[in-house]
Amino acid sequence: MESSGPSANASEPPSKWAAIFGTAIAILTIAIPTLVIAYYSSPVPVETLQRTTHVPRSTIQ
Repeated sequence: MESSGPSANASEPPSKWAAIFGTAIAILTIAIPTLVIAYYSSPVPVETLQRTTHVPRSTIQ
């Protein structure tokens, strides 16, 4: 299944629009998740619950 003639597309560099489109996709791939995380994250830090221990008093005196 070899081609009898040389491929015209193999020697051409990618078009300028392909480079621009690829760059735009790369930037959106980084920016969109970052913006979504920033939008849905809490502006106030969530306080962690402190563990309290109960020490029973001795009934023997």
